[in-house]
Amino acid sequence: MEGSTAEAVTAFRLADQRAGGGHLYTLVMRYLSSRIGPALVSESGTPATFVAAAGLTEMAGWMAHDAGRDDVAANHFQRALNLARAGGTEALTAQIWASRAHLALHRDDTKNALLAAEQAWRHLDGTEDTALRGRVLAMLTRAHAACKDTTTARTFLRQGEHLLSVPVSPPTSEWTSPFDLASLAGEAARSMCDLGDHGAAAEHAHHALSLRSPERVRARLLASLTLAQALIGQRKAEEAAGLVAEAGTVTTEVGSAVAGARFQEVRAALASYRNVPAVATVLSQTGKAPHGSPAQASHRSGRTDEGAHDG
Repeated sequence: MEGSTAEAVTAFRLADQRAGGGHLYTLVMRYLSSRIGPALVSESGTPATFVAAAGLTEMAGWMAHDAGRDDVAANHFQRALNLARAGGTEALTAQIWASRAHLALHRDDTKNALLAAEQAWRHLDGTEDTALRGRVLAMLTRAHAACKDTTTARTFLRQGEHLLSVPVSPPTSEWTSPFDLASLAGEAARSMCDLGDHGAAAEHAHHALSLRSPERVRARLLASLTLAQALIGQRKAEEAAGLVAEAGTVTTEVGSAVAGARFQEVRAALASYRNVPAVATVLSQTGKAPHGSPAQASHRSGRTDEGAHDG
């Protein structure tokens, strides 16, 4: 991949981690149409051109998802998959299948989430980056947890923790999205919530927050909201209320419809304890929906994650 494109991808990822993909979707699409599109039909086009197009199209899909436009995101992921196949890259094909698994989970489509996660696993051959293998293991964990298959979910989670808990080599592909132990801890927390093990969910969420640096605002926000969900599940309403109060302020600053919808879901769960004075105060203070949370972005069960590039 030429230097200018590699630099653009790095810049897009950093901005996505800090500000949310909703702000960046138009920029990525403009880059695709002005720089990558013409190269695809050029006589000098190579398989690497298709790989670049696939990687950026997948990125656009994640940004559309973060903006609450899941139908658009699904179309991008399908196009990215076709482009990755044309480029002959098994690793990127696996990553895109993992992205499709995430989107299916967000839509509560557990059957297709499991199928997509299994497809991602089939495209791994042992030579892929550790981050990619860890991401696929996380999606298998999430999908099996959503299906209430506790044993299999925990098995894949243990594999992921073992893989990511030791020092790993730098990525060998510029198209492998970041994914580390903090990312896995966030996914584990959501999985444990799905399985009803709120104690374990809280532990994983705390772990994710301890590993994630302050500048990773969206990632920390989502981990905090999952921790609040776990605390609500443990009937620790006052602790959860404190987290929701903090999250309400941050959510207005993050350009993420997914985060906004997630905030509203957790706030709605907290409302079951409105007879607790601290909870009543927080509900009153956060009564107005945070910015970036359109109705179309609201999904059931809070099955959201940090984003493809929020690892």
